[in-house]
Amino acid sequence: MIDFRPVRLSDREWIERCRDINLHPFSALSFQSLFTWQKDYGLTIAGDEDFFVVKSISDGGYYAPCGNEEKGAAFLREAFRREGSQRVLYLTEEQAVRAEAEGYSRRAAPNLSEYICSTRALALQEGHISATYRQKCRRFAEEFSYTVKKIEPEDIRDLLDVIDAWERDLDGSEPLDLGPARLSLENYEALGLTGIRIRTEEGLTAFSFGFRSAPDIYTMSTVKYDRRLSPAVTVVCTREEAERIALPCSFCNLEEDLGLPGLRDAKLQCSPVRLQEVFIIEK
Repeated sequence: MIDFRPVRLSDREWIERCRDINLHPFSALSFQSLFTWQKDYGLTIAGDEDFFVVKSISDGGYYAPCGNEEKGAAFLREAFRREGSQRVLYLTEEQAVRAEAEGYSRRAAPNLSEYICSTRALALQEGHISATYRQKCRRFAEEFSYTVKKIEPEDIRDLLDVIDAWERDLDGSEPLDLGPARLSLENYEALGLTGIRIRTEEGLTAFSFGFRSAPDIYTMSTVKYDRRLSPAVTVVCTREEAERIALPCSFCNLEEDLGLPGLRDAKLQCSPVRLQEVFIIEK
């Protein structure tokens, strides 16, 4: 039995080589997500040169094995035998249906399913986007004069200051992604992240970043802003990132809504073209 251990920066080549995005399209299985969220979700990884399996304490199970299918399946069977947990997350519907033949029950996990949007629509260039999205972009531009630039290494300290300010003012209602956001910025280049920084005439900052998760899909992973700005700036960040960074890709992955109504509404305002459904199997 191969021991589970933390995800390391040096694992990037291994993880990206083993993960076939056609079989495992979910951003949760990307190297960037596994590395930055490992502390919050209790993620550890194990495997061999041609496959890997992720274990999640928070989710109470394993993520779908990536790489050599026979080795991954054998590894999980041994893990199930030794540890008792027989729960696997982040499967496609086709994979979950096949698992039913082996005696597993399957169910959809809408809170983990990912929102896929048209990049050109998010950039307000063509295609359908909600009126609310357009209005937020217009109203923010009317209220603030701002500039936009690509995030460079010299910007990182200023962006970390924005995270610091959020952490100083924690009252229990803030999003849970401050730790992963900080870890992402601290390892920005090593993680292969790209993004934009907005700065208003008043010196207030907002920023967003992500990564190319498939040849034609860009994943928008993080948006943060000076709390003196309206939350509507998140939509402006999405539009600017789509236009200036993501546009070579036809689609943007806005990731999951975690079952939070406010987050779900925000993602629906982006008029997704499809929902990349996540399935869970259990026995």
